[in-house]
Amino acid sequence: MVCFKPEQAESAIQAFAGRVGQFIFCSTVDVYTKPPATFPVTESHQRISLTDYGRDKAKCEDVFMSAHHAGKFPVTILRPASTYGEGGNIIHTFGWQTYFLDRLRKGKPVIVHGDGEALWVSCHIDDVARGFVNAIGNEAAYGQAYHLTGEEWQTWNQYHQRLAQAIGAPTPDIVHIPADILVRVSPEHTMITYLNFQYTNIFDNRAAKRDLDFKVTVDWLSGSKRTYDWLEANDRIEDWQSFPLYDQIVERYRQLGSEMAAGLSGLHKK
Repeated sequence: MVCFKPEQAESAIQAFAGRVGQFIFCSTVDVYTKPPATFPVTESHQRISLTDYGRDKAKCEDVFMSAHHAGKFPVTILRPASTYGEGGNIIHTFGWQTYFLDRLRKGKPVIVHGDGEALWVSCHIDDVARGFVNAIGNEAAYGQAYHLTGEEWQTWNQYHQRLAQAIGAPTPDIVHIPADILVRVSPEHTMITYLNFQYTNIFDNRAAKRDLDFKVTVDWLSGSKRTYDWLEANDRIEDWQSFPLYDQIVERYRQLGSEMAAGLSGLHKK
């Protein structure tokens, strides 16, 4: 699980070569090129990531597969996508901070990148874990890579609407802002959105279903409610006012949009 750089992969090979019956590497779907040429993405899709994280994970995959073919140990590569659940958090356009949930439950405006119609998948930890457990000692999985991803292909608008429904919040007041604007305003919080979330992310799980008995059993409504309840019970939800830049962005964007609409309307009439 803790391997993010190719030199760490090389260290693992040095430590475990000839000493283990199998090496299971947790990679990521972020290894793939975005946007991909076709949907859903299969394990054979081109791996040229937009992020250093994804590029380094792809290099680690190559190092481990070379070790597999050299007879160092059998290797299985697992590629989860967005994984959530109790003990973790719920992602949003600005990352992982939990003030977002407080905004949602109190009916405050929430920002969604683009028009909110890109597709996204989330998979609960219980289901992702099944893939890892069933890969252990599974000879059919030696030398293979598998997706362990969600199968509810939701738009980001649906993601927010259903999350609000799950936690008993009002219908969300969504403010759509292009990712290329957000990344210029707050790059430290929205670079992940610019490089990842703004693209449709849907994946083919057929190989994992065939070899690992992978299945999705926790739907987004129940899984997000369970995660929210855990965060609330453990006092992990920050106050919505803890990130004042959020409301400043909403207010300024709405103001500029109104000014542009008014100005262009006037020009059209002339």
